[in-house]
Amino acid sequence: MKLAVLAELYESVIAANHNEDQTKRMLKIKKLLHELPEHNFETFHFIAQHLNLVASHGSMNKVRILLVGCVVHVVQSVSINRKH
Repeated sequence: MKLAVLAELYESVIAANHNEDQTKRMLKIKKLLHELPEHNFETFHFIAQHLNLVASHGSMNKVRILLVGCVVHVVQSVSINRKH
C-alpha cells in the first residue's frame, strides 16, 4: 500500500474521531482500521495491545491512557510528515 493511501486513512480516522456519537465513531474507526493491509493491521494490533497493557498499569508506571494517546498521535504525525 502506498504511503498516500495510509495518510488518507489516517486523515479519515481523525475525521471519524470527531463524530460526537461514540458508537458511530468507534464503528467507523474500526472499519477504517480493517482497510489497512494485513501486515499494517497486525502491527497496529500488537502496538494497541501493548499500549493497553501500559495504560492498565498506569497507577504503577504513572502513564495515563491520555498520555499514551498523545504519544501515538505525535509519532504518527511525525512519521507521515517526514515521508511527504
